[in-house]
Amino acid sequence: DFGPSHIVVDGNGQHPMIRLVDTIESGTEALVRVVVPDGQTPGSFPDGSYVEFSDIKGCDGLCTHQEAAPTGEMVTAWKISSKPGDPVNTIRIGDTTKFSAYKGSGLLTEKKVGMPYPFKSLEETLKNPGCPFDNMVGTDMVNFGSELQSHLALHAVLALEKERNRPLA
Repeated sequence: DFGPSHIVVDGNGQHPMIRLVDTIESGTEALVRVVVPDGQTPGSFPDGSYVEFSDIKGCDGLCTHQEAAPTGEMVTAWKISSKPGDPVNTIRIGDTTKFSAYKGSGLLTEKKVGMPYPFKSLEETLKNPGCPFDNMVGTDMVNFGSELQSHLALHAVLALEKERNRPLA
C-alpha cells in the first residue's frame, strides 16, 4: 500500500531518450528541431515531458533553466509541448528570447521527473475496486469484466475466512 502521496520517478522504465539538437528558434514558444542519433530508438517526447540540454553553443543560460516539477521541487529542465502542425522531430520549450542566438551542436536528454501517483488503501479498494481500464487494471478485452469477477471471488474468500475465523488452505 503506497498511499495517496506515492511518487513515481520513472513512469515507463525505459532509458531516457537522447536527441541531437539541430536548431533552436528564438521565441516565446521556441521550436527545437532534433535529430535521432545512430543507435537510438526513433520516437517522440510526450507532451508534458521534461528535457535537459547539454553541450549547446550559444543560448547562454538554456542549460541551467529551472522549472517546478509536479512534486513541487525545482529541476534543471524544460517542460515541453507541441502544437498541431508542428514538424516531425520537433518540440516546443518555453521563452528563449532572453538567451543569445543558437550557434550549433548540443544534446537533448529526457529528464525523469517524479510524478504524484496516488494509491487507494486495500480497505478502500476492497469496497470500491473501480472500473477495468479506467482506474483498475484491465487484463482481458475478450472476457471483459473478468477483473470484477476476480475481485468478487477474492471478496467472498476474505469474508469466508473472517466468518470461520481462520485462513482457508
